[in-house]
Amino acid sequence: MKEDARIIHSKALLQQAFLLLLKDKTFDEISIAELCRKAGVSRQTFYSNYKYKEDVLLEHLDDILNEFYSHNLSQLDFDEVFQILSMIFTKYHQFLQNLFRANLDFQIMFRFEKLLKRMNSDVLNHSLIEYINCFFAGGMYLVLRKWLLMGTPITALELTSVFKQISTPVIQPLRQKNIK
Repeated sequence: MKEDARIIHSKALLQQAFLLLLKDKTFDEISIAELCRKAGVSRQTFYSNYKYKEDVLLEHLDDILNEFYSHNLSQLDFDEVFQILSMIFTKYHQFLQNLFRANLDFQIMFRFEKLLKRMNSDVLNHSLIEYINCFFAGGMYLVLRKWLLMGTPITALELTSVFKQISTPVIQPLRQKNIK
């Protein structure tokens, strides 16, 4: 079911306003009233679309990951997947840093787990797939966290290499054997 154009527009205004406010304030310093003023929408509009202010940021995170999902992942090898993911991290690193400052970063890990389930469900047939996905979701999250906390010291291409070097020894044998 498609969302009404007004709802989409209101959500976009709230997301944009939140991102602007986060440039000067911490997450905790931003009230819903201030967010609504900045976005030019009423509090009623806010509560028609969101329950908590965290939901605005998490929906933006989902939009970012949907950009990633828009690629035909099943047709890509892991190098290409990590390269696309690293480019998206680089593109949105400011926003991701804001999630960390707002203590919402754990949500990234849960979304990584969903991502891996989506990627691996057709490729890997392994009795431990749920654990493998959790293992890599946690690892990807911690690498991203380290990269952001260090001030994004390496490029997207170098970050891709890091992901590849860490994951290849584990994933390649599983993909080749596809053991159960």
